[in-house]
Amino acid sequence: AVHHYPHALQTFSGPVAIGNDPGATDGSRIFNGQMDEVAVFDHALSQDQVLGLFGAAAGTNQFVPKIAGQPADQSPFAGQTARFTVAAVGTSPLGYQWRMWTNGAYANLTDGGGVTGAQSPALVLDHVGLAAPTNFVVVVTNVYGAVTSSPAALTVTASSYASTVLAEGAVAYYALNETGDPSVGGLPANDYVGGFNGVYGTSVQNGFAAIAGPGVADGFAQFPADNWAAQIIPNDANGHIVVSPWNLNTNTMTFTCWINPAGLEPSYSGLIFSRGSGSGQAGLNFSGNTDGSGNRTLSYTWGDVCCWDSQLAPPPGQWSFVALVVTPTNATVYVFNTNGTSNASVDNTHDVQPFTGVTGIGLDPYNLSARNFDGVIDEVAVFKQALSAEQLAQLYQVGVQFTGTWDGTNLTLNWSGGILLQAPSLNGPWTTNNSAAPLTVNPHAGESQMFYRVQQQ
Repeated sequence: AVHHYPHALQTFSGPVAIGNDPGATDGSRIFNGQMDEVAVFDHALSQDQVLGLFGAAAGTNQFVPKIAGQPADQSPFAGQTARFTVAAVGTSPLGYQWRMWTNGAYANLTDGGGVTGAQSPALVLDHVGLAAPTNFVVVVTNVYGAVTSSPAALTVTASSYASTVLAEGAVAYYALNETGDPSVGGLPANDYVGGFNGVYGTSVQNGFAAIAGPGVADGFAQFPADNWAAQIIPNDANGHIVVSPWNLNTNTMTFTCWINPAGLEPSYSGLIFSRGSGSGQAGLNFSGNTDGSGNRTLSYTWGDVCCWDSQLAPPPGQWSFVALVVTPTNATVYVFNTNGTSNASVDNTHDVQPFTGVTGIGLDPYNLSARNFDGVIDEVAVFKQALSAEQLAQLYQVGVQFTGTWDGTNLTLNWSGGILLQAPSLNGPWTTNNSAAPLTVNPHAGESQMFYRVQQQ
């Protein structure tokens, strides 16, 4: 098991014990068992060196491969990169061969056509397209034997909203569409851009409990039918999501998310917030104030600038798209929903923030329970740039709301507004398709290929 973490130099000048952690003076951290052959090295041993130590005791160095870390399922959006990795141990050298389930059997992959690493521990698939879900395995070999990993599934999702977020240059994007059970602990909240994955608190509800995000019934046709979200639990230390620090070092950025408040929010509850030591803090949250309807208003914090009240209150029981845009000299909060659009700005001087502290979704880490958001949050995105009002409006409306789903036989196109165009190639000629949405296309009948796009009025 590998943990990627920056480790500072340690002096090792304090008490040293074998079978005990000397930090516990009551004896509560004494190992329960037998120990032998304790050794300390002032350098990092390789996997082969560690295996050699075990082999010296076992009387052999002929170890067949074993899978130490199975490849994990991948659920990228169309056009993204999918990465499968495996960790294996055994006598070197180890060989790797990735295989894909095709036409009822697993077939070996080779590099090329967007595939790299077919014979390495890491398989990379660039710019994945819509296709029927499939599985991948890797066969690890050495001169003493072979082992095959468990299957890892690739499921590609079509989402015009995700495509727009990625096109605008997000540095982190949490779709929060996971369907695993958070209550078992350790469920990842995946970042689809920079790998700043997070972890669901064990009390959070998500797709496992069918917590729905904004969708067609709410007036937002750009989201797929199975668009899941995360329900944050107030006053619960396990009721939020903690993500890896972004390490951005900037004073120009944008936070965006969709929220559906449950009611009166706790004072200063967080939506997207990073809090480190001293004045190293920044995020979008609620204030301690309410509007004329008794709803909590949005606020933001940036270093020594704290708790500015925008006087904008997202209504409870309704989906709103909210954003915070920060530049070195001002900040603007936006609220978009079916009631209309509103924004409020303030001129403040904003210092560069490191974003190295505890970072939460649905949380201000100042207090790990009292400052939890009360409601459902979805589609959290972070940009290291100041998005314009027009760009944010595009994210809310997603200009051309155009999606495609593949069931293994047919492609179903869905769009809201605009004119559907089609062409036998990307260079045209483009002609109008007068079909009403949704349109089902069977690619095995008629033309060998067809391209579609929607012209917005």
